[in-house]
Amino acid sequence: MAYETNDAWRPLADLVQQLSSLSDLVFVCPRQFPICLLETIHQYQPECRLHVNNFYLRSLIAPSTDPYEFKLASSACLFSLSASYYDISNRERLDGTCYHREAVMRMASGLAPNLEEVTLILPLPGAALNESSLPTWWGEGWFSKD
Repeated sequence: MAYETNDAWRPLADLVQQLSSLSDLVFVCPRQFPICLLETIHQYQPECRLHVNNFYLRSLIAPSTDPYEFKLASSACLFSLSASYYDISNRERLDGTCYHREAVMRMASGLAPNLEEVTLILPLPGAALNESSLPTWWGEGWFSKD
C-alpha cells in the first residue's frame, strides 16, 4: 500500500523538507506511513521525532521483510507508535500467532533506537477487523522506556 500511494504524499514531503524547525511529526492515518515522507525526514529533518498511529507492518507473513518496512521499523526518527495487538494479515491462523505484536516488542527493545513510547491496543470484541476499523478499541497497554 505504501508504494501505491507514495506519489499522493509528495506535496507533504516537499513541505516537510522546507520546515527547518520541525521537531515532531504526528501521523494519524489508517494507511502505512509514506515512503517519500520517511525519506524526506531522514534526509532533511533527521532530528524530527516521528509519532505513528495505527502502525502496522504488512510484510510480516511474507518470506522476507519489505525493505521499506524494515527502514521504517528501525528508523532513528521513530519516537512513538500505537499498534493493534490483532494481526490483520494473520487472522486466519488457527493458533492465534501474532507476529505483529512480537515485531513491535522487538522494535521497542532496540531495533528502533529512539522509540520511547508504544501503545498496544486490543480491538473491540466482535468488531469487523480490517484497516478501516482499526481505531475501534476497548483496551490498551502502554509501554515507555522511562
